[in-house]
Amino acid sequence: MTLSAVRMATQRLERLRVPLRSGRPIGVPIAYRWCPGVAGVSGNRTEEVRLLCHSHPVMVRVLVHLIRSHQIYGRTPCPGNFNPRHTNPGDIYHLISRFVDREWFISNQSERKQYIELLGRALDRSDWRCLAYAVMSNHIHLNCVAGHQSLDSWIRRVHSPFADWMNRTHERIGSIFVRGPKQILVPVASAGRVIAYIHNNPVRARVVTNARDSKWTSHRFYVGLEPAPRWLHVAEGLALAGLDNRDAFDAFVADRANADDLEVAAAIEEENGASNSHPPPLDARVIACSIVSATARELEIPTAQLCSRRRGATETFGREVAVYCARAVGVTGAEIARALCMSQQGVSVVARRRTHTKILQVASRIVSQLDIHTSGACSV
Repeated sequence: MTLSAVRMATQRLERLRVPLRSGRPIGVPIAYRWCPGVAGVSGNRTEEVRLLCHSHPVMVRVLVHLIRSHQIYGRTPCPGNFNPRHTNPGDIYHLISRFVDREWFISNQSERKQYIELLGRALDRSDWRCLAYAVMSNHIHLNCVAGHQSLDSWIRRVHSPFADWMNRTHERIGSIFVRGPKQILVPVASAGRVIAYIHNNPVRARVVTNARDSKWTSHRFYVGLEPAPRWLHVAEGLALAGLDNRDAFDAFVADRANADDLEVAAAIEEENGASNSHPPPLDARVIACSIVSATARELEIPTAQLCSRRRGATETFGREVAVYCARAVGVTGAEIARALCMSQQGVSVVARRRTHTKILQVASRIVSQLDIHTSGACSV
């Protein structure tokens, strides 16, 4: 860090007139936390920044970062939360949390139970109301009515301890969740369809044939198969769906599963930056997922590993094989891209690569074993 950069930081501090904390400039609390040896500085901001520069150059970088964040958001910098989420009390939000690299971190019911227990504890201490949930293998859906508290104030009490628990359980290090949950504002008129969409997640993933058969969602509480926890507002969810009894709600969710609610799916696609085009027919998606599953079995790797963002030799080879198989049976690039959790551009790049003999050999074995009319597919 050069002296000119220090002067620039000092000028920004003076120009922005950064508020004082406990009568001291903003740099001093940082010094207290990270540089105990310079915590007694009482001079002006210029001398303080220069002393921090001579003692710990890294702190100047931190200070400049805080100043820039102040310029961007026009408020006192708050480390770790530079872009707070804004929600309106009483509005309904569809929250979607995804795992890093789209990995299937949740693999058994005990892990789902751990997440749900943490969710219940956090909601008990919050003024948010949960209407529905679905804890899938690589993502989580929540449908909640917002309270006066911020979303981050309670979701951190769920995700942070759950990530720590998963890391200890699986002896791993690193993040579990990609970011904070994606939030989609739900009109009151569409609340019932969103709840049905969430409850039908295991059905669309072909884990079960009926939503009432899965313990991954809150549907069993809605239909009375299990007593609902106090933090799950079943009566409010039924009222928003316009139904007054559990049997009618069960039939409503089953009908939405057969209809494959495109309106809710389109809202999620739009929020993810994708187009609102009509999804491919079910048979095409089944074939594409079957190709991915067969490729993973042939290479003796988990399907989740093949669909992850890893770029190892095995994963890259597997994707090339799957794309070649898709072309051989007439599956479009968009459909195989969806099954592989890739972009269409990524599939196009793979398709333009030179096809090696080994790829042809493996692909021919997969295509010969593949039943195009099969109803089994991978879970997504």
